[in-house]
Amino acid sequence: MKKSNLSDFVRGWIVGNFSPTLYDKDYEIGFKFYKNGDYEKSHKHDLSDEVTIVLYGQVEMNGDLYSEGDIVTQEKGEFTDFKCVSDRAITAIYRPDGSFPNDKKFAGDKATE
Repeated sequence: MKKSNLSDFVRGWIVGNFSPTLYDKDYEIGFKFYKNGDYEKSHKHDLSDEVTIVLYGQVEMNGDLYSEGDIVTQEKGEFTDFKCVSDRAITAIYRPDGSFPNDKKFAGDKATE
């Protein structure tokens, strides 16, 4: 058996076209830890859907509040921001359509519009 720790990986991404990775596969999986107030500005993905599963805490995406057990699917081309609104939150992220590390496009970027 082989032991790893989430702290060994970059920003919680454990499977996908990353280094280090557990497996370099045709999908991505990440477990992300957030603190109250952590924020990511609005972005989209052109090549893959992104599924966010709230495992613990509360987060806000596009003004909607999501809590433990909620699953949010951001479809290709759909913009969303992300904000942690609890003392902490843990999410699992899954991108089923492939591992494309450069597929994130932020709102307002000239290449995105």
